[in-house]
Amino acid sequence: ILDTSINHAHIETAPQFIDEENVLFVTNRDNELHYYNDLDTNQKQPHRNIYQLSKTDNKWVFNNEYDYPFKNKNNVGSFAMSEDKKRLYISVCEFNWKNKLVCSIFISYNENGKWSEPKKIEGDVNLTQYTSTQPALGIDTKTGEEVLYFVSDRPGGRGGLDIWYTVFDSKRARFKNAKNLGNKINTVGDEVTPFYRSSDRLLCFSSDGWPGNGGLDVFKTHGELKKWGEISHLPPGINSSYDDLNFTSSKHDNSGLFTSNRPGGVKLFNETCCDDLYEFTDIANVQIFLTGNIISLKDSSFYQFLAEKQLIDKDVLDEINDKLVYLFILDKNSEEEPILIGVDTIANNKYNFRLEPNTEYLLRIPDFDFSHSIITGLNSDTIFCTDTLKDFISDKPIVINNIYYEFDDYRLNDQSKSIIDTTIYELLDKFPYINIEILSHTDAKGDDDYNMTLSQKRAESVVKYLVSKGIKVERLNATGYGEDKPIAPNFNEDGSDNSEGRARNRRTEFRIIQKVNKKIIYSNE
Repeated sequence: ILDTSINHAHIETAPQFIDEENVLFVTNRDNELHYYNDLDTNQKQPHRNIYQLSKTDNKWVFNNEYDYPFKNKNNVGSFAMSEDKKRLYISVCEFNWKNKLVCSIFISYNENGKWSEPKKIEGDVNLTQYTSTQPALGIDTKTGEEVLYFVSDRPGGRGGLDIWYTVFDSKRARFKNAKNLGNKINTVGDEVTPFYRSSDRLLCFSSDGWPGNGGLDVFKTHGELKKWGEISHLPPGINSSYDDLNFTSSKHDNSGLFTSNRPGGVKLFNETCCDDLYEFTDIANVQIFLTGNIISLKDSSFYQFLAEKQLIDKDVLDEINDKLVYLFILDKNSEEEPILIGVDTIANNKYNFRLEPNTEYLLRIPDFDFSHSIITGLNSDTIFCTDTLKDFISDKPIVINNIYYEFDDYRLNDQSKSIIDTTIYELLDKFPYINIEILSHTDAKGDDDYNMTLSQKRAESVVKYLVSKGIKVERLNATGYGEDKPIAPNFNEDGSDNSEGRARNRRTEFRIIQKVNKKIIYSNE
């Protein structure tokens, strides 16, 4: 529990990181009851504002009251700030004419360092007779639009308070109609205080409808919008037999804050009044990292070999940086598609993800046609999981010059064998993780079907020769293309024969069909 310089007798609620060293939260900072009068209903309401904590010498200390709109004017229930610090969503609660406490969500924009006057969000986020509160923010993976998650008791839910969401529509400059997260999250009980972390699609929320220790407990899952994975109950320490809620985590690790009314806090009316702030560090006690290291072709021994043999132009390289890497969670108990939980951009030939223990993941790099599953263990040590992708090369075929055949023959002559010995064979022998496709072509003389058959036999003759030298046949594919893929004109513009072009078209090529060394290294340190 945080000390009494932070926790007072009133509720401390809605903690949220604005960066790794600063947290905002809601309270009224008094040890006695203070109210303000609602002019419309003449009801007395507690006066809560937003305050700031800062970390000094690895300890949270009270900083000051946060300068925000509605300060000292309204009863702030909770809030959420966008990652770029440009939008502030504030939940304000008031009694309506039926004496029901109803919350609405307002939005304020940071303009030149100052927050604009908040405006109630338009559309169906706020409904007159129903509460909308406890905003949390995410990003829609497909559209990049902001997603507002919030809590409401409106019709159409599962019962009690449910978590809903709405996606911002940039073209219309408004939020779309709100949708319920569905029965994978919501129950007939209450689901409240959602926390969403876009970096790994983590949703944490409190519920008294899911099996727990009693009262409100904190649960977690991964996903977005209406697609969610398996629900997990957070461990003891965070969850107790009392109300545990308002879970929030820092962006880069598993430390954070939550609130609870468990005994041992600062009392107001009784032992369990009211919610105080608690700190946690690394709830899983395991740190698992997936670090991908992609060795650029131009820096690899494979590339150097190809360049020395004059098999590839140094400029024929695929760009590696800025490609996207996707991480999914696999749910063996579900037939649905894997749930995307992380996207990273390759920078300096590297990408990084933080993983959770005892979980199965799927890693995909679409631009490299790479996919691999990863299963983490349940280990109390720090685990580094490294996925190394090596020697990426273009899908473009590499031409082998001077592989000749006798006229209308598919058998290799001695000169062609010598060329193969110092190129394709040496490549396969030196780099045993490479599989290749042999591609053979003819010029345009003769019948199309005949040329196709001849080119296939010529490609197969190369495969047969390589197998005779000890290369495993499963590493080789043979494909004949006949005259279908010329790289030069067979005829000149005046219709005369282009002997030079025909010679270029009678060629043998190879293409790398396994471009990566799929090697997963697990090490404990």
